[in-house]
Amino acid sequence: DYYAGVLQIDPREFRLLSGYSQNQIIDVYFGKIIRSISGNTKASIVKIDRMLSLDAYKKTEAIKEEYLDKLFAADSITEEELHVRKKIIADRVAIYDRLEEQKIKKPFYYLVVYDSDQSVIKEIMMSAVSTFLEAGMTSQILSGRELGIFLKYNYTDKFNESDVDLLSDGEFMNWVLPNKIDFNPKSVYYDGREVVNFTVRNFPLTVLNAWGYQMFNIEGTRVVMNLEPYDKYKAVKMIDRSIQELASQSETSFKASSLIDKQTHIDTLVKVLRLLQNDNETLFKVTLHFSIFTGDKSSDVKRNLK
Repeated sequence: DYYAGVLQIDPREFRLLSGYSQNQIIDVYFGKIIRSISGNTKASIVKIDRMLSLDAYKKTEAIKEEYLDKLFAADSITEEELHVRKKIIADRVAIYDRLEEQKIKKPFYYLVVYDSDQSVIKEIMMSAVSTFLEAGMTSQILSGRELGIFLKYNYTDKFNESDVDLLSDGEFMNWVLPNKIDFNPKSVYYDGREVVNFTVRNFPLTVLNAWGYQMFNIEGTRVVMNLEPYDKYKAVKMIDRSIQELASQSETSFKASSLIDKQTHIDTLVKVLRLLQNDNETLFKVTLHFSIFTGDKSSDVKRNLK
């Protein structure tokens, strides 16, 4: 058995940051969080597309309207001022309503941590919130309503988020989970709706900062990157063996392109080996999965993904 904790992360626009600031966030802050995933602990970085909701803004406008009524009752503003200000509020609410009618989707990002010990998850989650705050980023540990919505999006994107507010405690998990799941060789059906899954098999040897953002931000996909830490001794032994095999292959290869490719691979592995042995880094087994809910635009999403 294992438990899981979910942390919602409010993203930063990397393109607006200098190279130094980007490296600080990656190496110092996010690196600290990822290095806390060790031993039997595992993690996933998850992106889901959620419908743009402006309910919080509308509630704020309603509070402002109530405040204006109190000011008018106390003779602090005139009836004309009350009318003008309420008109401004009504116009803003109308704009919010029009935006929601357009069914605009927005990507949301999460860090999910798994472990058999709940205290380990809690410690990692609390530390991650503080670390993101140091990096100028906000995050929140999910529970109740927001946790239910996150879980629901793992099975379908066809629901109204406000439905969760009408549920009793006994109805909560029945609402989250699908009634029926069918597995096919190339897809999964949740309550009769097909979800097609893709897995990335090969990763580039060298990458730039935020290299995966284009893949994560493909609209209409659920993206899950799973992180499983290797035991340090096994990781060093595995990389040693890979370097020896590549060196042996280089000796029997006569193509310049093949030699360059293998040497690049060897140089990269040597760099990783140094990080593991000297800088207390962790090597992870990484899998990257994309899920597409079939619908009107699913063929376009598949094409963009490929």
